[in-house]
Amino acid sequence: KLDDGIEAEAVVVMNRATYFDHIMQLKDSTGQPIYRIINDANGKPQFYYAGMKCKFNSSITAYSAAAAAGTLFMIVGNFKGYQLNLPEGDLVQIVRDHLSLSESGQVKYTADLFAAGNITKDKHFVKVVKAA
Repeated sequence: KLDDGIEAEAVVVMNRATYFDHIMQLKDSTGQPIYRIINDANGKPQFYYAGMKCKFNSSITAYSAAAAAGTLFMIVGNFKGYQLNLPEGDLVQIVRDHLSLSESGQVKYTADLFAAGNITKDKHFVKVVKAA
């Protein structure tokens, strides 16, 4: 259960396949879909589940691929309860490689970002797992 008042700003994080293959099939008790796809001012679709904005992350197992009971397939939470930890000094190291793609007239850049994050408020997040 989320802390009181958290649901109004909660975001749902799931695999894109979970949304399109599972969530879009669900209906509420009146037979209405529990998802919405609304285009923003720039025409980019915004995805919603039960009134909460959805974000997609391919590292979360899709519902259809979650074979075992207890497999995480969705996270619901308010990311104000998550803190990003950044080191002092250089955050991003960029390496310029002018040789690898030189025959095609291109320059290759590689960058590493050094950061970590952690939940700072436990009841700001709920893990949703596949039922038995």
